[in-house]
Amino acid sequence: MATPTATSARTALHTSVSLWDRNPVAANAFRTMLAVGLAWIVGYNLPGEASQYAYYAPLGAVIATTNNPGGSLRTALQAAAAIVLGGTAAAVADIFGDVDNFLPMAITVGLAVLLGAFRWLGPMGSWVPTAALFTLIFGNGELEFVGYYTGLILIGAAVAVLIAVVLPGQPVALAERDLDRLRYALSTRIEECIEGVDERRA
Repeated sequence: MATPTATSARTALHTSVSLWDRNPVAANAFRTMLAVGLAWIVGYNLPGEASQYAYYAPLGAVIATTNNPGGSLRTALQAAAAIVLGGTAAAVADIFGDVDNFLPMAITVGLAVLLGAFRWLGPMGSWVPTAALFTLIFGNGELEFVGYYTGLILIGAAVAVLIAVVLPGQPVALAERDLDRLRYALSTRIEECIEGVDERRA
């Protein structure tokens, strides 16, 4: 026989899960907040020069936070590929002169836009020019910066994937909303059909 304490605990747990399921936006905000905080802690405590670029770890967490682990992992890999391609474009353009000159920057963006057109990059294709400019401006076009940038993005993304596994999204509210709309549309249509039949009989 369940004790009142156990019953209260189960009720509280059920209520919490229900609130989590029915508020996907708030749940996603909480997951993002948690992933960003943990990613910053990990990035800030890395050895060597990597800790100087710790802010890229939270960026990776933001990029990779989705409602499910599979989506987070896919987004993380696409983001890492986009950064590598953007960094490569910046490194190639650096050959044409100083990074403060208009020519390397123009060539960087042009190459990055072309590389970002790969379909397998998905929505992260738009990150290729951004990653290229980051590498050119903040990393002086050095491939070492690309390594730190990519590594920290992946670390942040890994944290986001872990959070998605522990606290998966269950957007039940969205499904229920769509079902309610369908029920309303069907009931309205049925009422219109009944009224039409009654008018014909009359």
